[in-house]
Amino acid sequence: MTEFEEKIACLRREMKMEAMDFYMVTTEDAYMAISGVVHDFWRSLRWLTGFTGSSGYTIITEDQVGFWTDSRYHLQAAAQVQVEGVQIYNVSEVPAEHYLGWISSYAKASGKSRLVFGVDGRTISTSKGLLMQEHFDSLTGVSIVIEPGKDLINRIWKDRPEPDYRPIWEHDIKYAGKTRKEKEAEVRREMEARGAQYYVVGGLEGPPWLTNMRGYESISPIFASHMVVTPETLQLFCKVEMIPETLKKKLIADGYTIYPVEALVEQLRKIPAGARVYMDPSRTNYLMPSSIPEACVIVKGFDIVNDLKAVKNPVELQNIRRANIMESIALFRMFRYLREHVGKERITEYDTHLLLEEYRKRSPEYIYDAGVITLSAGYGKNGAWPHYAPTEEQSDELEPSNLIVVDACSHYICGSVDMCRTIYLGPSEYDEQIRKDYAVVLKAFIAICRQVIRKGTNGQCLDSVARTVMWNHHLQYGHGTGHGLGYCNCLHEGPQTLAEASYKKDWAFSELPLKLGNTMALEPGVYREGKYGMRVEDNLVIVPDTVNEFGEFYRFDNMFYHPLEREIIKPDLLHDDEVEWINAYHAKTFEVLSPHLEEEEVEYLRKATAPIFKSGTIRKDEGGTS
Repeated sequence: MTEFEEKIACLRREMKMEAMDFYMVTTEDAYMAISGVVHDFWRSLRWLTGFTGSSGYTIITEDQVGFWTDSRYHLQAAAQVQVEGVQIYNVSEVPAEHYLGWISSYAKASGKSRLVFGVDGRTISTSKGLLMQEHFDSLTGVSIVIEPGKDLINRIWKDRPEPDYRPIWEHDIKYAGKTRKEKEAEVRREMEARGAQYYVVGGLEGPPWLTNMRGYESISPIFASHMVVTPETLQLFCKVEMIPETLKKKLIADGYTIYPVEALVEQLRKIPAGARVYMDPSRTNYLMPSSIPEACVIVKGFDIVNDLKAVKNPVELQNIRRANIMESIALFRMFRYLREHVGKERITEYDTHLLLEEYRKRSPEYIYDAGVITLSAGYGKNGAWPHYAPTEEQSDELEPSNLIVVDACSHYICGSVDMCRTIYLGPSEYDEQIRKDYAVVLKAFIAICRQVIRKGTNGQCLDSVARTVMWNHHLQYGHGTGHGLGYCNCLHEGPQTLAEASYKKDWAFSELPLKLGNTMALEPGVYREGKYGMRVEDNLVIVPDTVNEFGEFYRFDNMFYHPLEREIIKPDLLHDDEVEWINAYHAKTFEVLSPHLEEEEVEYLRKATAPIFKSGTIRKDEGGTS
């Protein structure tokens, strides 16, 4: 019996004591965090199953284990979840509600008329809880009751770490662009428009934006908190001791009332009868609505702060561009080091994280915590796991062969960056296929970057622009084409996203129209199991293009510039206009980065961004053909 099978056996004993037929464990926390849980306290699924991905859930019964994750982590789950008989499902390929059918089939085969479904209600969204309840209520011949109030994992996880609260600090107006009072006014206008007197702010990333405060409690500069906007005040629930006294006084002066995080339920229960309470079921946990008096009217809709913060103000956009330059410089230096030293000294996937941190820390505006892994660096076959994350204990050594795909996430006080590059370390048996695949990825990337859209275009429509390129070459990637990008906040941000309709998230909706000022990370890729992976990712912002008699049109403006991998670009596989786009992009990359580099680095960058040419092209600089 493996370590994880023993843990599941312990869980089953607790389930039997509570007369539970099912128990669900997820990767979520009480704050519905987007980019990973806020504290290790909430890593229940990792502890129970060994799965280290950021999105997934398992359902345990007396004799079965079902496990669901998306295409980013499907291969990873198959390798990590070492539990006999586990059934692993890819939610990118099965219906989003597949787990409900799995539950129903088990219930009907059990021969019981009534079954109990247990879950820590803090770790599923309200929308998920309501969806399950609706489905269970529709069943005939069997009754399934949800029990959301018991954390069975806490009973068996004997050395469970306590939440690690850290200092909270103010995000200065020169970075935020708007004061707390200005943001509050925007929120209250939206509340009035939606007929609400109270508003439960959704998600972990909402309070930091609204309060102009940040912290160090996650892979993002955020802090564990909830917020409720009432007619009289703004209630902030957090670890009060972590707020400096001077900042507390500012908050109180701005109309805030500060409570310990444990006081949320008590304050929700005090909302007066008849009050209209606005909340987003996808951004609040399942226990929240049950704490609001039944005599209140719950108004459901998209989270207000989520909508507002997705449209960046001019100050934020100016700052984000600077953050992108600093991150690109750090990556440029790290990639150069890899190219020059792999094969000459021992360098592992994990070492790339340490190298990158060293270069990032040269910037005084970099926000860092040495204990957080801020990149996915998959060498060779590991690159086929889209979000593979090496650890100090488990990390392959890099060799002068094949590819390494590096997806780096960073936060500067002036903005956040999420980028990805594929680096060619040397010849391998896959070289011909690598160049063909990279050409297709570049085609998809270029297509989406230069696509003009009409006002009102949604993420599903734009996703198809890149994905159609892949399909025409009989390729597919199992993640979205792009996602919203937070500002010194969670890297992944809603409500905007570029994804297929089947790719469901609780915090982003591809059917919603994209807006001016939305910042996005765009990332097509190819993953060949057991061989390699590749992806190209840049950060862009939606800006005006033109207005005419046919409507208002937008386009993407690039904020991140970094050399593409010349070693595996085969120009003859690209159209002329695509070659021209790459050359223009590289010229802009040189223009943006060179003023910040040392002289020898400038020469290295010049070579990395030199023009590419198709066979037979007349080169004006040489007067000959290439």
